[in-house]
Amino acid sequence: MITSYNLEEFIGRAVESVVNQEMPCRWELLIGDDGSTDNTIGIVNSWIEKYPDNIKLYQWSREETHTMNGSRSAANRARLLEKAIGDYLIYLDGDDCWLGTKKLKLQFELLESTEYSSCSCCGHNILKYVIDNKTGSNMVDSCYQQRIFTKREYYRHGMYIHTNTLLFRSSCKTIMLDLLNREFLNDLFITFLMLQCGSMLYLPETYAQYNITGSGLWTGNNKVFGSFRNIQLYDLERYIDPQLEPFIFRGFCTNMEVILREYSKNDIIMIRPLVEGLDPNIFEYTHRFFEILDPTTDEAQFKKRVRCRIFWAKVNYRLFILKQNLHLA
Repeated sequence: MITSYNLEEFIGRAVESVVNQEMPCRWELLIGDDGSTDNTIGIVNSWIEKYPDNIKLYQWSREETHTMNGSRSAANRARLLEKAIGDYLIYLDGDDCWLGTKKLKLQFELLESTEYSSCSCCGHNILKYVIDNKTGSNMVDSCYQQRIFTKREYYRHGMYIHTNTLLFRSSCKTIMLDLLNREFLNDLFITFLMLQCGSMLYLPETYAQYNITGSGLWTGNNKVFGSFRNIQLYDLERYIDPQLEPFIFRGFCTNMEVILREYSKNDIIMIRPLVEGLDPNIFEYTHRFFEILDPTTDEAQFKKRVRCRIFWAKVNYRLFILKQNLHLA
């Protein structure tokens, strides 16, 4: 499932990286375009001419999709997921691509084996490539070899396995298409939902490339905006799985620090659409952070509590890493 919007420079390579795979079974490629005005559609149609039985294009008008940044791509992913009929599914952003030809075949065969029947998904390392200066590096530390991560282990290790790498079972669709969850189908949260359905099998090989173009949800907006988007995910994750909250908190510490340090009255107009309409019983931290500049409320204790939690979360994580390094040695 490929999502796109004005990606004429990248979409061809993304599609090519899919059709070049050694497919282990019948396959379909669903492309959801969010109202492109460049030549993205023309390029996609040229690929459909070559693979008419395998590639399908769905076009959404800009008026039909959400206006809030981030929820457009989430709505696109949800619509594609509704239309997908395969036993195994995977997302790919239209400005990224897969590497090599054996990725899907390997992941399919591993998930089909009884040894990994407890795994809801299989991911791998990914090359983070900066377009502007043409430099790249792997996202996941080389110390991690092939292994299974339970949801607790995944967050305790501070892992981030990119969505573009994750082949997942169709059994994950139910929770992903839940009326509340589907509004937030972006990278961090998609992985969280997969981990609610089973463990993750991780492979150390690099089979994908994540292109940093400067126009994504995070890179295309300022850090305060991106941080508020992530705090929404933190609230939602702790609501869905309260027992996991101490483990996932550390992953959002940086976002909280950005808001505490950089959030100003100039940001309020931009941030307000992210908060309006959200249930404060679920999105507690999103509302509390939004209100810390309100002179009619006393948020000093809240900020003090957050900073204290951040401090101890980082201390505990450093101790965990130290123990892991001593064990590896």
